[in-house]
Amino acid sequence: MQIARAKGEPESGGSAGRMSRFRSVRCVGIWLAIMLPALAGCGIPTDGQRNGEAQGTAPAASPSATPTAPSSLTPTKTPRPAPIPTLESQGQTTSTALPAAELDAGTYVVYSVTQRESPSGAIVDGYYAIPAEGGVPQYLFSLQPGSSSSLSLGGRLVAYTMSKVSLGGRPVLMLLEIGTGDITEVPDSLDCGAPSWSPDGDQLALVCGRSTKNIHLMSPVDHSRVPLTTWQEDYENQLSPEWSPDGEWLAFLNYIGGQRRDPREGIYLIESGCLAEPGSCRQATHGPLDCVEWFVWSSDSKAVGCVEGPNIRFIDITTRQTWAMNFPRSVAGFAWSPSGEQLAVSLAGSSSGGYTDVFVRGAGDEALTQITHGEGDKYVRFWLVVP
Repeated sequence: MQIARAKGEPESGGSAGRMSRFRSVRCVGIWLAIMLPALAGCGIPTDGQRNGEAQGTAPAASPSATPTAPSSLTPTKTPRPAPIPTLESQGQTTSTALPAAELDAGTYVVYSVTQRESPSGAIVDGYYAIPAEGGVPQYLFSLQPGSSSSLSLGGRLVAYTMSKVSLGGRPVLMLLEIGTGDITEVPDSLDCGAPSWSPDGDQLALVCGRSTKNIHLMSPVDHSRVPLTTWQEDYENQLSPEWSPDGEWLAFLNYIGGQRRDPREGIYLIESGCLAEPGSCRQATHGPLDCVEWFVWSSDSKAVGCVEGPNIRFIDITTRQTWAMNFPRSVAGFAWSPSGEQLAVSLAGSSSGGYTDVFVRGAGDEALTQITHGEGDKYVRFWLVVP
């Protein structure tokens, strides 16, 4: 199974209030193709407006595949989600039952929708897989709303944030193991969020800090963490770390109020070659690119796209030339398929009830096919390919 994740998620503890809800995570998002050995108990948390998170990619030329219109798609009642996991003891490991999703071979878009659990009445984010051409959505799992998240290479670990009720809602980093449902709170991760796995799965980029936020790198093996940016005096908040699909760059947003009044504000790019010695990365940092909102990568890693309402303005990272991808409504979620030939996008207020719904289109085609219906705002998270 291959998974490509999306962008457009909220970070619990983010300081950028103008950031649109998406992903970590959570980003896509976000593009990431992953081989997953078995789809038993898939669980990938994420949700909206993160500490700056958003993933996706830019238009690919001459797509070889175009979306197929769904045949007589009717709204379906979504199944009751499982209880969300709770964990208050730092470093503790617990388990939660992740329902096994038995999906037929095919290509799916996974989206989340915030809903009320019965009979407890708890608010959760339920995650569903729906065929890319439309059909009946199938429930996968549920998590605490407001989490940003990211799926590791191989689909084994999900990094996501959870609000600590005992600490006034401040976020901590959690790791969920797919299949077993084991959940571990990462030690010393208070006020860390917006996780983003590197494409090779060797490193996890995070936003850490309470008043001033910086980018950190964490090892998934021993949970050791080193700061990648330490610019508290010159920069207010470094947000939304996003790896390029080819792993050559790590992009982040330097956010100073979002008013474009400070010339240092915008997207910065770090050459991944410096990450073996993070102290040298300041010299390998380029920018800023003109963007103060959440952003997405292009599928070819050559451009980043600034999401601005119904438009995504792509900026070539080498030439700084720009081009636009336009949609009929505001973009609330965005993810490229593993092949880069199709994209899934959440558009605000798409249905008659004003709900956000998911659409699919070819990379070079402006025709949109709506694949979700019914109540609730639905946010794209990632693509999933079941062989």
